[in-house]
Amino acid sequence: MCGGAKRSSATVSTMASPTTGTADQRSLEHVPPLTVLIGAVAAHVIKPGDAPVVIGRETPAGDAPGANGTSAPGANETSAPGQKPADILVHDHRISRRHLVLDVRDGRWMATDPGSRNGTFIKGDRVSEFVIPHDKELVAHLGHPSVGIAVTFSTADPGIVYAGMQVAARRKELGFSQRGLAAGGVMNAGALIAFEKGRSWPQVGTQEKLENVLRWPRGEISRLRRQVANGGVTTAVTEIDPEKTAVVPPSPSPAREETGSTAVDPGFLAQWASQNLAKARAHRAELPPVTNRNYQSAVSRLIDELSSLELLVHNASGAPELRSVFLQVRAELREVMLEAAAAPSATVGQRLFAARDRDRLSVDDAALMAGVPAASLRAFEAGGHLPDEDKALLEDFLASLQ
Repeated sequence: MCGGAKRSSATVSTMASPTTGTADQRSLEHVPPLTVLIGAVAAHVIKPGDAPVVIGRETPAGDAPGANGTSAPGANETSAPGQKPADILVHDHRISRRHLVLDVRDGRWMATDPGSRNGTFIKGDRVSEFVIPHDKELVAHLGHPSVGIAVTFSTADPGIVYAGMQVAARRKELGFSQRGLAAGGVMNAGALIAFEKGRSWPQVGTQEKLENVLRWPRGEISRLRRQVANGGVTTAVTEIDPEKTAVVPPSPSPAREETGSTAVDPGFLAQWASQNLAKARAHRAELPPVTNRNYQSAVSRLIDELSSLELLVHNASGAPELRSVFLQVRAELREVMLEAAAAPSATVGQRLFAARDRDRLSVDDAALMAGVPAASLRAFEAGGHLPDEDKALLEDFLASLQ
């Protein structure tokens, strides 16, 4: 089945019905389809008859005991006989191979954590099982209580849920508040909140105002909604080691904001990020020469490591404690990417990064010029998965810069 994603506006999949399932078909008649959003970037529509569906990380081919007869790293996470592997793939080192199982019981959607290493959290509390309500959305974090992978569950119209989530992500990316857009006459704050939550659909004129403010082409919001109906291809988030789930340290008792959401302690995150940056720099010092045949695989792992770290710190970089380490991580990633781009084995993504850096083009600028979402450009540069159409457009864009 299709996998997890790193994409800001175009990754959608629909679960294909399995040959077997645990749910009694007669009990499914009044159970609505479930929309699962991975972060703000990938939507999966699950029909009741598709259950059970597993969210997790891909099990590498050839998983086997280590050479000394002991289990290889992460072998405890390998699917046991009779257990299905992940259907929704999230390529992130914090996610276990079977992290969360979605099923229907007694006419309700249920989610069960079968024993993931880094846990599943709701509002900062670790949970092993929970009911997904019919009448409102529910957000869980996989891998960490506050900086883990956010997974949103909703039984509302999946196309509206997905489009609303994309609008919210883009609005936050550009630094616009809901009140600010309301004051500017773009859209009433209450209506915008309802849309971003997937509870309502704005009129065409309002969509056009939003698209203009969000710097999107005309018709983009409707296109996002249609994607859910048409299906699509998913893209990668970040994978550091396919053999092992990295243990992410829990933060100290998380602070509660006035909104009731969970916030990670900035001082803790800054310290943790600094330690991981130091490890990445040590890995960089151990890279083989650029002419070595093993250089590309080694530097690609380092790029994954730094990209993952940048992603973790980015959303909290407004805190004074995190600004310095965020800039250091970004600078380190830039240096590594430019070094990799100059190697004989450079990938097209690394060469695009260097060309973009040379011409002083931001991610958003380059993505707009290439005609692809910004997340596709990031995935292309980092060696992640992306739709073939976007890949072709980015290859053409690179050729135009050379």
